[in-house]
Amino acid sequence: GGPGDRPPATPALQAAGDRAIDCVGKGDILCSAAAIDRAALFVGNDSGLMHVSAALGRPTLGLFGPTEWWLYGPWGAKTRTVASNETRGQFAPIEDLTVDHVFEGVLALHDAFIGGANPDEP
Repeated sequence: GGPGDRPPATPALQAAGDRAIDCVGKGDILCSAAAIDRAALFVGNDSGLMHVSAALGRPTLGLFGPTEWWLYGPWGAKTRTVASNETRGQFAPIEDLTVDHVFEGVLALHDAFIGGANPDEP
């Protein structure tokens, strides 16, 4: 993210402790793409970086609030979405997307593409 993303990123960076890699406000889109390409999976809001992750073939979970997840969601075999309201054509604020719902999505993505993956396959 950019420098303006520092306040919302701080709690996640603090929770990650020594495992955190702080790239907020540093680098450019190429640096971000390189970091994403090294990730086991990507979780993020409806953004350009979400689409970069999907294009790189990384397991990608897109988080959606009051936007059309069925239209703007990530594309690719290793992508999923979770939305604050998963009824097509109905919307809810992103604040209605619960941590539990996101966590379930992360676990499902992990199990589908990482947890049971064959280490000999790319």
